[in-house]
Amino acid sequence: MITESGLSAWLLAKVAPTIAALFGGLSLVLFWTPAKLMEKGKVVSIFLAGALSATFGFAFTGLAASWAGIDQSQLDYVVGLAWCLGFVSTAIFNWVANFISRRSEHDVLDVYVEVKNKLPGSLPASKRIKK
Repeated sequence: MITESGLSAWLLAKVAPTIAALFGGLSLVLFWTPAKLMEKGKVVSIFLAGALSATFGFAFTGLAASWAGIDQSQLDYVVGLAWCLGFVSTAIFNWVANFISRRSEHDVLDVYVEVKNKLPGSLPASKRIKK
């Protein structure tokens, strides 16, 4: 049976990281927003980034805390970790959105070749041995 104190502790353990991740994502999106999202408006971009970072913080803070060896009862560490997760999730979202937006007019194979040439350990097309 769930007690009132157990329920409030669970809510605090889930709500606090979610809010921290929300602020982590919003702190980035206020300064760096993909151009395609800016066409839709600042409110839409803030809503998307907030939803993404809050969801990411809610879903992955516990996993990241256990992976990093952080005791989840230490709420100050967990909130800091959640802020970082929200920030990083929004940064990755913005990076992918900008990447796709810059290459929206290119063919899929052209983008594939560009990505493949930039991967570590791959040679540029000019230096490959032709078979």
